[in-house]
Amino acid sequence: MVNRIMTIYTINNQCTYDDKTHEIKNLKSSDRLIMTSMRVRCLRYMIQNSHEEVIHKKQLAQALWGERCQFVNDANLTQLLYLLRRDLRECGLHDFFSTIPRQGVKVNADIIINKPVKKLWLHQRLCKNILFITVLIISSVLAFIFTH
Repeated sequence: MVNRIMTIYTINNQCTYDDKTHEIKNLKSSDRLIMTSMRVRCLRYMIQNSHEEVIHKKQLAQALWGERCQFVNDANLTQLLYLLRRDLRECGLHDFFSTIPRQGVKVNADIIINKPVKKLWLHQRLCKNILFITVLIISSVLAFIFTH
């Protein structure tokens, strides 16, 4: 099993998306929604390719279903996009992406996706702080012992 770094994206300063827990959280209302793995994969791919003019249906299907994409019906992708759109609206993101007929989808240019916060960095910083405090305590104890 691969140990992934937990990544949290901030979308439009309205929501956060946690890549590891599959959770979208509205920052104002604190409403939370845990998405299914396919919707998560779709959202992750759209976030990673949000700079593209169009995310073509074939690209998206390949990213979601891999080699099996040739056996997947367009209706499956359409249904997945509908459910993802519904989840995003539930968390306050009403126009995250739009459908480009017969081509694919596009993440709307007005959507701001902030660089991800990597929780591993936060964990490392906490470990450094604990190490510093530990060294400080040990130094204080040793100084007390040697002066008395």
